[in-house]
Amino acid sequence: MDMTDLRIVEPPGGFPVTKKKGRIDWKNHVFHYSQLASYTKCPWMFKLKYIYGLDEEMKGIGAARGSAIHDSIYKIKQEDLWSSAIDVAIKAYDDEIDDESYNDSKEEKSFEKESKKGRDMCIEVVRNYAIREEKNKNRVMFSEIPFSVLIKGNKFAGKIDEIRDGEDGIELVDFKSDLAVPSLICLMNSLQFMIYGIAMNDGMFFLGEKEFKINSVPSKVVWYHLRHLTAYKRKSYNNGVTFNVGDMKGGGNPEVIVPWDEFEIDRSAEEVRKIIGAIKGNHFYKRPASVGACNGFCYHNETCVSGVTSCDYNVEELLTK
Repeated sequence: MDMTDLRIVEPPGGFPVTKKKGRIDWKNHVFHYSQLASYTKCPWMFKLKYIYGLDEEMKGIGAARGSAIHDSIYKIKQEDLWSSAIDVAIKAYDDEIDDESYNDSKEEKSFEKESKKGRDMCIEVVRNYAIREEKNKNRVMFSEIPFSVLIKGNKFAGKIDEIRDGEDGIELVDFKSDLAVPSLICLMNSLQFMIYGIAMNDGMFFLGEKEFKINSVPSKVVWYHLRHLTAYKRKSYNNGVTFNVGDMKGGGNPEVIVPWDEFEIDRSAEEVRKIIGAIKGNHFYKRPASVGACNGFCYHNETCVSGVTSCDYNVEELLTK
């Protein structure tokens, strides 16, 4: 297949499931890593979101903050606004929180307080990112670069946060605003890094009207933990170590290195194939909260608890649209 057939830029909200004549068209569907990640968290959540097409019931401050930080970092690099990082962060956050998708959150009594905390954290992260990374700006080769790739006959598309020039080769960097850094085992089995690594080796990248291949696995994969660009706001203890107010979290080093090499390509492709096989096989069971698999904070929580048949959605009608 001609890789140009896969040229697609990720739409807002991710890729919906492709339907043809009322049936799911898996052959022509373009997957995104977040769909597979949703499936591994809870297959039923995947079905609610991507097959039934149910909207998320509420978006929280954390989502707004994360989007604003990512947007700010991209704008600073693209427009060389390193000295204006704070202004960029403020505008990005205010624009994001004004989005109507946060209206439900705004009805909560704690919204104003949480919104201010999110805004302050966004400013702190973006400011410290600019201070730390301006000296490395010439190493950045691509930011938010779209790609397409075939994995075991399945189409994938997405964007990589950053590809940069490193001492030992090309490095893959992904910016994360998660609360904590996952374990090394989790990072080594990250579907996102698996798919991105395969894309760098086998996929097609798009820069404006230009199309090109990298044809190389990343020499280094970096989980860039943005919260390590923030300081402790109160005296804290962690693993027997005392941290005072003003000490930087993670020692001020946001880069977590994930072991990755060319031998990961085949393993990664096989893991992806298994998950897609389960999706195509219509295996959409619920994660039972009774055994602790469901944390109760899913955006589809109310829909899941009440059961689809008691919702204001005609599921069969949605499936045949």
